[in-house]
Amino acid sequence: MIAHWIFWISLGLIAYCSLLYPLVVILLARLFPHPVRKGTAAPSVSFLIPAYNEEGIIGKKIENTLALDYPRDGMEILVISDGSRDRTEEIARSYGDRGVMIKAFRERQGKLRALLNALPESKGEIFLFSDASGMLPPDAVRELTANFADERVGCVCGYYRSPALAGKEAHGELLYWDYEFALKRAQSRLYTLLGATGAMYAVRRDCLVPPRPDIINDDFVIPALVALGGRRVVLEERAVVDDLDPTMGNFRSRVRVAAGNWQQLFYLPQLLSPLKPLIAWQYVSHKLLRMVVPILLILIFICSLVSVHWALVPILITAALSILPLRSGRAGIACAAARKLFAGVAAALCGMVLFLTGRAGRAWK
Repeated sequence: MIAHWIFWISLGLIAYCSLLYPLVVILLARLFPHPVRKGTAAPSVSFLIPAYNEEGIIGKKIENTLALDYPRDGMEILVISDGSRDRTEEIARSYGDRGVMIKAFRERQGKLRALLNALPESKGEIFLFSDASGMLPPDAVRELTANFADERVGCVCGYYRSPALAGKEAHGELLYWDYEFALKRAQSRLYTLLGATGAMYAVRRDCLVPPRPDIINDDFVIPALVALGGRRVVLEERAVVDDLDPTMGNFRSRVRVAAGNWQQLFYLPQLLSPLKPLIAWQYVSHKLLRMVVPILLILIFICSLVSVHWALVPILITAALSILPLRSGRAGIACAAARKLFAGVAAALCGMVLFLTGRAGRAWK
């Protein structure tokens, strides 16, 4: 009897956070939208590019940034080298005559700490964070900054794409991002996001609350602090960023993000405050329950062995799909989704263990 209760409660929580919650948010966003009042002004922007051993792509990133359609006197470009040991700094300095600045740290200290130490030298009204691997179309910054005409907006997230996944066995990853951005689109339209995509997001200078420098998922914590401060975090779909990082979505990065998810739970307990019910509801439904899904799946598997035997059938089918070598068609998509599921569960469990044992490092890459 207890196994039945545990089984159905666990299954219900998974169904709620993965299916019911997104459907409710999408419905509410349609019924009660809060559109952003955009403008045409071009506020001054500090374009910040953190880099660690990026000699293979930093030149392309700087050229891409210099080609952006934005008033040149209104945008400063700062490359932040976090203890790079290759030619990253040399290449960045070669663009000095075109107005590109570099802040180089001799010792590697971690991405967020390097960014925070460089912020005092940045003068823009808007801080725009963009990874070295993120390539932007010419109008991306204009599309982002148009949202800041609305005083309620404190942070704007760009629309993430990954050309690096093209031609690879990436159905599961692509399905995940399609699902995630459908949810982000609805959350943004309804009220606010809590996180951003690290490849490109922008924050008002007077809204940025510097987090603790050992925070892992800075692209969640910084926007979350903006939302907790009473400003909106919105998605701008026309500000596209193409991430050329070939390691995007690999197992190691998933483990690190998972460890960061547990870290931010303890760092920002105010996300659960009943005084901010919409934020608390969103955080519990979109983040917290997802974090415990691996534990819930393990409970479901144990209960299916002990009592709910019929549940072994879909579990075994999913496991079989994950090991089949199919690559194309609907069957290939199902196999990729199953592999994505098991890899995600494994990464989440590893990340949780790393955090709880204090082994989640602060340095990036």
